[in-house]
Amino acid sequence: KALSVGTYYEGISRSYGNFVFSAVPANKLDEKFEKNIDNAWYYAIGKLDEKTLERTKKKMLSDLVYMKDNPSTLAHTAGWMASTGVAIDELQNYEENIKKVSLDDVKEIADFVWNKSVQVTGILLAGEDK
Repeated sequence: KALSVGTYYEGISRSYGNFVFSAVPANKLDEKFEKNIDNAWYYAIGKLDEKTLERTKKKMLSDLVYMKDNPSTLAHTAGWMASTGVAIDELQNYEENIKKVSLDDVKEIADFVWNKSVQVTGILLAGEDK
């Protein structure tokens, strides 16, 4: 059991982006807990289908419309991209690039993230009161 579980992705950076998966065990961290995290990942990726992918892409494209409608958000995003060396073409081509993403693309990168990339497990322990 977990008290909380979360994920986020930070793709705009000078180096590799970060995909973070975090979980707080209800009791203690053990091999069973870590195995359950792996199983949850594989279950989620295994259940991913075309309908879910298309719904997600539609939401991403809607978010793009809202971003372009807000000059402050658009300027922030463009500045963030420029300061990290990402070409403005990425923003200009975002819609077409999202539309091109296939279910196989997502599953391939999910396999890379989970099985072939550098992973770090951090364990926070209670300290002594001073």
